[in-house]
Amino acid sequence: MFDKIQSSFLWFFIAYVFLVGFVLFALQKGTFELWLNQQHSTFLDLFFRGFDWVGDGVFFGLVVVGLAFYKYYYSLLALAALLLNSIVAQGLKRTIFEGTPRPKAFFPPDTALYYAIPPETVHSSNSFPSGHSTTAISVMLLLTIVFNNKILGVVFFFCALAGSLARVYLLQHFLVDTYAGMCIGFICTLLLYYYFEKNKALQQNTFWQKGIYSRKH
Repeated sequence: MFDKIQSSFLWFFIAYVFLVGFVLFALQKGTFELWLNQQHSTFLDLFFRGFDWVGDGVFFGLVVVGLAFYKYYYSLLALAALLLNSIVAQGLKRTIFEGTPRPKAFFPPDTALYYAIPPETVHSSNSFPSGHSTTAISVMLLLTIVFNNKILGVVFFFCALAGSLARVYLLQHFLVDTYAGMCIGFICTLLLYYYFEKNKALQQNTFWQKGIYSRKH
């Protein structure tokens, strides 16, 4: 199952789990969030606003369409991953953890907060887990599988990480929300990939092994 998942991506993800897990254990909730947000600058505003799209469903949808040109199998896998991660993340967000306050509602009104996006778009509740972070790690893991390149594995991981941290920088989520989202997205996508790889119907069906581009040649 791991033959197409670059070790570079896996090792960076494992390091992320332990390092951020330690930060969450060591720091009081809100400490890291305020520190990161207060580092705001024109460059970081543009950087994080740009990478915030990595965790957007629209970006994932474009990846689904793009993969169809290469191989329908990967496009179907991406679509299934998008649906599964959305169901799990949104299900938790709106049931068990419904109403969990986001930074905007968590910090006292007199706290000096900076928003890199218009205040009216900053949400106040249903903070845990971060759906954007779930999507970001999922789509980047899938791209790592498709391209199967060590250097790209590193690039894709840091794209997922930047997309996740963007939610903290923009004060849409706490670090723990993005941490949980990254773990959920990684596990769900990995399990789904395992299912697809073991599904003989998908593996033996010649249609799913073709793509729009290959059908033209």
